[in-house]
Amino acid sequence: MFYYNAYGLNIRSEIPLPELRRNINYIRDVNIIYGDIDLSDEEFTDSNFGKNSKFRISGKGLHFILDDIYICRISFGKEIVINPDTGFDESFLRAIILGPALSFLLHQRGNLILHASAVNINNEAIAFIGKNGAGKSTILCALHNEGYPIITDDSLPIIYNDEYLPIVTPTYSRLKLRNDVMEYLHGNLDSTLKTHIYSEKYSYSADDNFSYKELYLKKIYIIEKGERTGFNSLNHMESLMKLIESSYCYEIFNKNDLAENMLKCSKIVSNVPIKVLKVKHSLSQLSELSKIIENDNLNLIREGLVH
Repeated sequence: MFYYNAYGLNIRSEIPLPELRRNINYIRDVNIIYGDIDLSDEEFTDSNFGKNSKFRISGKGLHFILDDIYICRISFGKEIVINPDTGFDESFLRAIILGPALSFLLHQRGNLILHASAVNINNEAIAFIGKNGAGKSTILCALHNEGYPIITDDSLPIIYNDEYLPIVTPTYSRLKLRNDVMEYLHGNLDSTLKTHIYSEKYSYSADDNFSYKELYLKKIYIIEKGERTGFNSLNHMESLMKLIESSYCYEIFNKNDLAENMLKCSKIVSNVPIKVLKVKHSLSQLSELSKIIENDNLNLIREGLVH
C-alpha cells in the first residue's frame, strides 16, 4: 500500500501515485483499490462527460466509463475502485484518478469543484478559469517562473469557512503543458515525461515551489482569447453563469446538486472579484502577462483590500 496527502485528504492507494506527496499518516480518508465493477443488479442513469466518456450513476456511486470500458467506481466520497482489466496503461489510469475521479469524489464530500487553476500570490489564492486550450496552465507556469507557488492545475476544490467565505484546497504539484510551452519556458524536453502515455502534453513538476496550505480565494480571472491583453468587467449574473458553467461536475448534477451549486457559486460572486482577462496567445508575451497579473493583485495591497 501507498500513503499520500493531496486535495486535503489522506489517501491510501494500491496504485502508486508518484505525482502526490508521500504521507506518513496512515489514517485514511480515501481508499483507492483494484476491484470488480458490476452493475448487473443496479438501476442507473447515464450522463455524458466529454467526447468519449460518461458517468453512470447508481446507488453504489459514480461509474466512469471511457470508450465503453468501465474505468472506476467512485463511492460516497470515500473510495475509488479501479477496474484491473481496462487494458489501459497505468500512467493513463493515474491521470484519471488524479483528475476526474478525485474531483468527483470531492464533489461527493460536499466541495465545490471548478475547472480552474490557481496560484499563491501574497498568501491569497488567485484562480484562472477557461475552456480547454485557453492557457490556464501556461499562465500558471509563467507565474511560477516569477516565484509564485502553484496551488492547483485544472481542478480547483473549494470549501467554505464559518462565514461562508471560499477557501481553496491545494491538490498536487504537477502542471500539464504543451511541448512548445515547455521548450520556451524550460528548455530541452529530453528528460521530461509526458503526463501519460497517450497524451501530447508534458508533466512539469512544481515541487520546488508549491503551496501546501489552504488559502482564501481572493480573485478569479476568466481567460479568453483576444487581440491584445487586457481586462473586461462582468455583471453579477454574467459572473454567476461563468462559474456555474465552469463547475467540474456540472454534467452530472441532479436538481438538488444544481440548487446547491448555484448557492455556492453565488457566494463566490458576492465575495470575490471576477474579471475577464483577454490574452493574446504569444509565448514571447508571457513575462509581460505575468507582470500584468502581478500588478493587478499588488494594487489590492496598495488599496488595503487584502486581509
